[in-house]
Order: sequence, then C-alpha cells, then structure tokens
Amino acid sequence: MGFFDDMLNDPETRLMALHELIEALQLHVDEEETNEEYVEDNSDNVDEQGVSNEERKPRSKLIEMESLVNVLIAECYCPTTTLLVIRAMNALLDIDPAFAMDQILNITVVERIMNAAMTMQDVDLTEHALKWCYAMARNRPSWFLHSGAVYFFLTTQTSAPKKKCLELAICAVNVELSKENASAILSLTDIVVEYLNDADDRIAELAMKWTIEALNALTEHSYLAAYVHDTTVVSAWLAHFSQLQIKTQCQLLVCVNSILPVCSYNIVMAWAELISSQCFALRHNNLRTYDIKAAALPILVKMASLQPAALLDRPPYVLEWSCTECTMFHSTEHSFCQVCGAPRIPLCYEGQQLEWYNQKFRYNDIVDMNIAIETIEDAATMANELASRFACDVMYFLKNEARGNALWSGIKLYANWITQDDEAAWSEIISVLSLLSSTHEYDSYIEELLNTWEATIKLEKTKWTALLHRNGFLDAPKSHELFTLVKALEDENDDNQYTKIYNKISTIDVPTPWEVQASGWLNWLMHHNVELTPERIAAIDNQFVSNSLELPLEAWDQTPMQLRLWKSKDAFVDVLAHPLMLMYQVVASMDQMVSTKTDSTLVFTPDIYLTSIAVQNSKLNEQFNSISMADTVLGTVVKNAIADPSLIYEVHLTNNSIAPTRLQCIAKNPSPRLTQALADAMEEEWRIATRTLPDAMKLTMSTNPAGVPLNLRSKFFLGSKATRATREKFGGRTTITVSRVSLQQCTKWVDVPPQQVLYVAFAIEAGHGIGPTTEFYTALSRTFLDKSLWRDPEHLLYPAPNASTDSFHLLGRAFGRAFLDGYKMDLQFSIAMIKLLQQSPLDWNDLLEFDLSLHKSIKCLEESQDAEAFGLYFNLPGSDNYPLVENGCDRFVTNANRDEYIALVKQHILHDSVQNQISAFLSGFEYYLPANTWRYFTPTELQVLLHSDAPWRQADLESGLICRSGYTNMSPVIQWLIITLSNFDSIHRGLFLKFVTGSPCLPLGGWPELALTVVPTSATDSALPSCNTCQKYLKLPKYSSKNILEIKLTQAITEGQAHFALD
Repeated sequence: MGFFDDMLNDPETRLMALHELIEALQLHVDEEETNEEYVEDNSDNVDEQGVSNEERKPRSKLIEMESLVNVLIAECYCPTTTLLVIRAMNALLDIDPAFAMDQILNITVVERIMNAAMTMQDVDLTEHALKWCYAMARNRPSWFLHSGAVYFFLTTQTSAPKKKCLELAICAVNVELSKENASAILSLTDIVVEYLNDADDRIAELAMKWTIEALNALTEHSYLAAYVHDTTVVSAWLAHFSQLQIKTQCQLLVCVNSILPVCSYNIVMAWAELISSQCFALRHNNLRTYDIKAAALPILVKMASLQPAALLDRPPYVLEWSCTECTMFHSTEHSFCQVCGAPRIPLCYEGQQLEWYNQKFRYNDIVDMNIAIETIEDAATMANELASRFACDVMYFLKNEARGNALWSGIKLYANWITQDDEAAWSEIISVLSLLSSTHEYDSYIEELLNTWEATIKLEKTKWTALLHRNGFLDAPKSHELFTLVKALEDENDDNQYTKIYNKISTIDVPTPWEVQASGWLNWLMHHNVELTPERIAAIDNQFVSNSLELPLEAWDQTPMQLRLWKSKDAFVDVLAHPLMLMYQVVASMDQMVSTKTDSTLVFTPDIYLTSIAVQNSKLNEQFNSISMADTVLGTVVKNAIADPSLIYEVHLTNNSIAPTRLQCIAKNPSPRLTQALADAMEEEWRIATRTLPDAMKLTMSTNPAGVPLNLRSKFFLGSKATRATREKFGGRTTITVSRVSLQQCTKWVDVPPQQVLYVAFAIEAGHGIGPTTEFYTALSRTFLDKSLWRDPEHLLYPAPNASTDSFHLLGRAFGRAFLDGYKMDLQFSIAMIKLLQQSPLDWNDLLEFDLSLHKSIKCLEESQDAEAFGLYFNLPGSDNYPLVENGCDRFVTNANRDEYIALVKQHILHDSVQNQISAFLSGFEYYLPANTWRYFTPTELQVLLHSDAPWRQADLESGLICRSGYTNMSPVIQWLIITLSNFDSIHRGLFLKFVTGSPCLPLGGWPELALTVVPTSATDSALPSCNTCQKYLKLPKYSSKNILEIKLTQAITEGQAHFALD
C-alpha cells in the first residue's frame, strides 16, 4: 500500500489508481478482513458511545484510510480527486462501518470535506460528501453538529437530497448534554422547522422527528426555556398537530408534558385549547380518539398543578435573520436585506459559516440565563380554570373509554376539580373508581385514596356510606332490585313470567357498574340471546378496563408442556405440546390415537409431540369445538404452565357439550375499551401468530362486531402485511411454483404447513413475492366457479344441492390459507352463505338475494287455489335427482300436501341440502384458523371484505395514494389520475386493481390499506404506465393532459395482465 502515497506527484496516475481502487472495493465488499494485528495502544481513545477505536478499527487489504486522507488534504483544490477520494472512503464504510473509527479521521477532515462540498458547486461531490457525513455521524455526531456540517447541508443551494440532510441532522442531535451542544441544536431549530411545511410528507415527518429528538437532548430548564421561547418550534407544533399521524401526535404530547414548567401562560393556554378541541372533544369510535386522550391526560394533570404567577413571562419569539453583509436584522417575511440587498441565506460558503457562528453566539448568550422553576406559596393553580373547560369531557372519557393508568390518573384529576359537597359528581367518580377496582390491580392505592377523600369530603356520612355500599367498597346487603330480578330470571321456567321479569329490568333505577357485575346481570347478558342496547354494550365493555390481558405469556416461550389428556374415565394419552398450541389443535391431533394407558401413576411418556405453532390435519373433535375455549392457547388454559414445565397437567375431555352462544347483533354502539384491548393484543407477537384472544373478548366481538373498528378486526383475524411478517419471522416461508394452465390440478399449496407463510411464483415468469401470490389466490378462486358447486355461479354464490364435499373442503382450505397469510379469495358469497359459515340460522327471505325466481314461485304456490296446476313433484326445485321424501319423484303436489311440500323445500334449501358442504368447508378452513373467525364480522362486512364493487370516492382514493419523488396530491397528473379512477366502471376497477396488486379486489382494509405509491418516470406521452405489484408501486409518466393519461392507463390495465416480469 505504500506505493499509493508515492503517487501524489503524478495526477494522472493518481486518478487512475483511485478509479481502480473504487472498483476493487466494490468488488470486495464481502471479502474477509486481514488478520494483521494493530499493536499501537489507543485504549484511551474512545468514541461517544464509550467504545475504543482499537475495538472498532478494521484493516483493508486494498487501502488504508490514512492514505485516502493524505490525498484529500494534499489535493483538496481538485474537484475530481476530492470526489474520487470521498467515494473511496464511502466504499470502505460500506464494507465495514467501523472504518469510521480510524484515528486519522477528525473534525479537521470534516471541515475539509465540507469546504469542498460547499465551494466546488458539484452535485455529485455534494451528495457523496453527504453520504460520508451520515456514515460518520452515527459514531461521531458532535463533529457534524459543532462544525456546522448539518447547518450547511440544510441551507445549501445545491441539490443535496432533503431526506438525507434531515437524516444526518437526526444523527447529529444524539449528543451528550452540554452548553456547546445545546447552542448548536438551538441554532438548527428554526432551519429544520421550515421543513415541516414541505410538500413531501416524508420530509415533513423527518423534520418533526428531529424536533422531538432535539427536545430529548435538551433536558436542563435553561435549554428547554430557550427551545420553547427563542425558537419557532412550539408554534410550529401547534400549527401542524392536526396533520400528524396518531403515533407522532402521541409522541408530541409527551414532549409538551415535559416543557410545561418553562412555558408562558399564553403557551399553556394555547395547548389547553388544542387538547380541548382536538383530543377530549372527540366522540368518534376509533383507536385514534382513545390513544390521543390517554396521551393528553398527563398534560392536564400537570397543567392543573401549575401556578400562573410562577410561569415564565417572556415575550413571544419573533423569527429574525441577520444580514451577513451589513448585520441588519429583518423578519423572515423578507428574503433579501432591505438595506444592502443581500440574500437571507448566503450564496457563498463563507457567508454560511458566518451566519452559523452568529447563530451559535446568539444562543450561547440565551442559554447562559439561569431558569429556576419556583413554587409560590399559597398561589392559585390552574385547576379551576381547567375544570370549567374539561370536566364534562374528562368524565365522559373516564366513564366510557379510559383504561388502567389513564383511568387512575383521570380519577385523581377529576376529584381535584369538584367541590367537596357535590353529591352528583362524587357519585360519578366513585362509580368510575369501582370499575378500576374490578381489575384488582390498584387495590392498595384505591384504599389509600378513599381514606383521603373521606377525611376531606363534606357529604353527609350516610350518603357517603351509601355510595361506597352501592359500588362494592363496603360490605352491605345487596339492596338494589337488580339482584332480585336476575336471581328470579335464572330460576324462572314459565315463559310469560320470564318475559315480564326481563322487561322489568329495563325500568328499574340505573345500577352501578359494580351492581351489574355482582348481581350476575353481566354474565347473563354475555350468554343469552337478547337485544344489546347501548347501556348493555357499555356494561359488557367495562370488562376491558384493565391494561393487561389475562395470563400474558412470555413471547414465544419454547418450553414444551406435559399434558395427560383423558379421552375417557379409564384411558389417557400423554402429549408433549408447545405452550402456544391452540387447544383444539392439541385435541384434534390426538383424537385418532388409541388410548391404551390406564394407570394414572405411570411415568409421563409422550405418545405424540406437538412442538410447532400449528399442526396439520387438525380435524376438530365435535364435542370440544363447542366449548368456548377451543381456540384458546394452551398456555393460558393450563394455569402457571410456563412457570413449572416439569409438572404433568391433566386435561379431562367430557361429553357434556355446551351449545355455542349466539347473541343477537342488533346494536352498533362502539366498544371503546374492547377496541383498545384488541389493539394491545395486536402488539403481542404470539397472539398475532395464533390469532388468540381471551374468551371474553372473543365472545363480545362475536356479539357486537361493529363495536370494534373493522380495520382492527380484519388485520387481526384475516391477516395483513404486518401479521404476515410476524408469522414469517418465527415460522419461516415456503415458495412454490405453479403453472397457470394447470392451476386447478395443482395442490402443492395444500402441503405447506400452516406455521409457514406461503409465497407463489408462476412458471416461466420472473416475478415473485406478494404480487404473484395475490394473483395466485385470484386465479385459484376462478377454479372453484364450477356450475356443479353453486346454484348460480354467475351471481352471488350459494351451494348447490349434492355439490362435491371434497371440493368444498378444498375451498375451505384455500380460504383458511388466504386469511392466515392476509390475502383474499375473489368469490362473491351471498349473505345466506356467510350466515351458514357463521353457523347462524337462515330466514326464507335470505333467498331473495341469490334465487329471486324461486322465492316468487313459492309465494305464488302459497297463494294459489290450484296447486296441481303447477305440475310439481316432491323434488327439490331445479334438482330432479334430489327427492324431498322417499319416492318423491313419483309423489305429486296437491292442495292437500302443498304446505308439507313448501315446508320441505324451505328446510332443504336453507339447511339440509347444504349442510354437508358447509361442514366440509369449515373442516378445511379449520386446518388453518378457528371456524369462529367468521363470527367476528357481520355478514354485510364480510361480503364487502371478500368482494367490494362499490364506486370509488375521490376522498378514499386520496387517502390510499402515496405520492413520491416529485408527485404530490395536488400535482395535475395525480388529480387527473384520481378523477379517472373515480369514473371507472366495475370492470375497469377490477382491471386496475389486478394490474397494480394482482387481485381485482381491494385489500381487506380498503384503499387506506392498499397504500399505492405513485412515482413519476421520465417517459413521454407515448409510454404506458408500469407497476411493481409486490411493492404496490405505480410508475406514472408525467402526461401532458388528462385525456392522454386516461387512454394510456386504460390500455395498460387491459393489455398488461397475467404476466410477471422484471424491469
């Protein structure tokens, strides 16, 4: 390597050597590093994370970093040489990021590279310098913060990519707290804030992330005060809050909570107004509403303790800039100096440097001010002021939506707002407290809080005691009438009396949440077919107050459990099972085994090992499937199984089958706490992989599916991209290759185990991944549109009599596999078909949807005076080989037996003729997912999810299009695209979706889940759009008119189908 240093005097040789070096480095990215020892002692030289250079520093066989730095310093005047050296450095960093810890690199090298990047006006040089800075900043962030490198890139007039500049800024802000670092961060703030207004959402998101990261680095009061009062960041947060994603909004509220002590009264009240209007005033049934309120509640708690007299009283910050030529100050409304005409952002690097140093000097003076947070004795707080604004909204939140810690904090806050003698308010707060008490997670705190209240409250003793009695905090006779009525309801056998008792419950005084639960009324509601009024749904929803789900497991614990499953009183089977196995899978796996062991004292010797997440051939034991815990994870059924895997757990299977509960889904009121509980469950990977929830959650969702947002239910139970990634992480993936021409005969997909994610590629086609897999399920759906399987395959589908049960079993397998991996089968089931899959009874009027003519014919027969004129026999209409009774083909329908015939037709059409097909479908479906999956949706929801053909609204299209690389929602081409798509008919909607996704249907979550990215191309009007189905990318040329776009897009979606290739 020494020869390279000798080439400094030969420019041509040096340039050739650098070119060859870069090519060699790129070819040797995977080459192993040399084993040569580095003997110099640098143990005291550590990076900002405390890792020594010696531990990090690698060596390359091709070049040393020192040689490149020497060339850079010697030839910094030459753009070509500088560019090649920086490219070579980047190649070394690509090989191993630890090259960033080479001793030869220091802040002087940073300044040399920045000087070259800023002064030589070369786009390639600037971009490669930016890449080098980003790679280095991950280990040495302070170099790029103090040197002004971040500032120079953010304010440069060259084409440095905004995204890379902000990523560098985010890296550079992760420094230790010091005055110098604080001044530098504050100097960058107003520059970064301007990026919040960028038309590209990704840029604005990165800028917002920087403002949050910067706040986390400024923890001392004087620095926080400067951040709040001497930059525009707080006003920018207020202005952009409503446009942020829910996750970012919650993060921002946490930031606001930390800066409140150093805010002025006006800033505090501005945030109070925002929280009131954009958080607590919301009454929508979605997860965003609940999460925002829970994040905002701690802010109200802190605000209530603030003393206005003690808040910092500083004038509002006015953003100004200082001219680098004449030093005059101007507002940001002016882009040029009003005195000398110089631009706000200097065009020359020297001017940028001067502006950077001026900013740092200014903030050095500001952070020197000592900010002391004082408490003024006996001064009034803001509690009363907040009470008048928030009391009603906070109580609504506590009664209907709050859970766990949010409920606990809200109760204490609200209690400080109400007067000591307000009986109605104390009644509400004690009632809410009883909800929290039912979790038994706050018992000691609740007892202490009640003692405190009792010592200060000014209610009469008898009234206070009565409140505690009615909410279960004191033992007393259960005096509420609900206790007596529920007991009578359980004991009554006479139907008339039963109805009277049930109706009377609706007229009695409103019970407290504790009385609803203690009387047994909640349990009765959960297990009977009754109308679910809003009050009853609220009572059911109160079960999910706890933040923690029952029996949480250690994620993906691999310790097997020893089960002794008794198949009868005298025989058992020993099973060694994974704790995340579903109970029905365990039972199904040993169902066919012969039980030979009878002596319960025998040493445990496994007859079967069940160690995977899911098992094959899991045909359900009928008696066990009716038990509500059939699809519950094994580890949550057997108590403390994870704690002591050495124990043998006995499970007894009895013949006392329990009829599955079918509750009437009438009410459509939200279930806020259940919604939050499901969202929490979706954070646990093992629940996603096994589709497992506590019994109460499953039962409630099957009772009132519409109470939980459809997108949450579909993601959890029917799969999504995220759930597929989780399953693939732990179960792996399998890719099969199929032929389009023989898809019906290909069943290779059946052999892929359920624990693995299935991907499909088509023979003789280059494409693979999500796109071809999506089209596989679409093509597979077409193979089941056989006339022998359906009453009318051209319309909404309903099974045909005598249809092949084997075909329906395979169809159930296909649906189960598709839902498991988050795909769709493109078949339009009738509502009646979906009801059968939900094991719900059909009504004769359900026939109207799939066989209107038969419905009319039977109605005419019922009203006719001459049944014989119809010439009917006791066969199922349309099926001469399906007699309704023995020798039905020879039995004529007359006026005398007409009613019998009509009853038989209805019974067989709605039940008998399709029961075997439905059972076969569900048995195939249960190979992958529990049959109860169908019950967590309304029939209408499932029909729309499986195949939605509704016209596309422009608002929905805008929510599902992600514009990148120069396109925005307001770009003319995007507006033309939205108008064109909204005008498509049913056929063209399906063609477009098949073109961009591989399926003619929207994803289960609709346009928002589709998230189609649209990017421009450099092609002309003669080019067609193209797409990447796996990544859902539409590559749309910048057409000159709407008419050309419509013609080219229509041509692409009609001619560019049924083939996958690589660009």
